[in-house]
Amino acid sequence: MKYRALSRIDFNHQTYNTGDVIELSSAEAAPLLEVRVIEPFSKAFSKAAASQIDQEQQHV
Repeated sequence: MKYRALSRIDFNHQTYNTGDVIELSSAEAAPLLEVRVIEPFSKAFSKAAASQIDQEQQHV
């Protein structure tokens, strides 16, 4: 599953910065979710979705 880093994370010999999208197993994600340094990634919040929302609001 994909997750978004909420802060800088050093995990599994890799550094992730705030906002990076990380692919993790449920077992890998569990301790990071518990301390709230990652959140499940949803494409609904991607730039493309935000752009579509902006366009829809302009037509109202």
